[in-house]
Amino acid sequence: MAAFLALSFLVVANLPYFSWDLQWARKIQAFDFPGLETFLRAVSLPADHIRFAGACAALAFAILIYFKEKSLILFLAGVMFTGQVCKVVVKEVVNRPRPTADLVQVRFKAHETQSFPSGHTEHFVVFFGGLFYAAYWRVKQPWVRYPCLMVCAGFVALVGWSRVYLGAHWPSDILGGFLLGGMVLALGIRLHKKFGEEKAL
Repeated sequence: MAAFLALSFLVVANLPYFSWDLQWARKIQAFDFPGLETFLRAVSLPADHIRFAGACAALAFAILIYFKEKSLILFLAGVMFTGQVCKVVVKEVVNRPRPTADLVQVRFKAHETQSFPSGHTEHFVVFFGGLFYAAYWRVKQPWVRYPCLMVCAGFVALVGWSRVYLGAHWPSDILGGFLLGGMVLALGIRLHKKFGEEKAL
């Protein structure tokens, strides 16, 4: 919490970006090999449009409903809703502009004008992080458990690189998204461990 508040204050006080933001954004965008942009666009896809985000969420909830995991349904819905509300509020309060084409390569036109924190990063942390927790805690069959963990961890690990590479965010936006999403997810996990019902799939 303290780290996120401190970073938010620094962002407000040093608009529109830090010097190290520009340095690292240009270093990340300097990587260039065939298929990289397409791959990183695909990484961002689960949160780019409402249809893709809705499809991912619907699939996750359908699986949990099938296995009658009521506590995990409430957990995932809770962290997603809380994360979305927190992200919107912080974006409006901080009101940091996104990177511009005169500073970096803008390969993705975002719908929102505010940059801090990265909504994709925050969403991936709570959604895929929540699914990682669910798979780790509930699924016991290794052939199901480990692929689920790898996919969820992969999305969380790559989303930050994707957003900076595409020119949609500064690295400090990504850090803010990780911190905010991590706080929401940690709170959700703590509540679920306290009130959730234990049952292995």
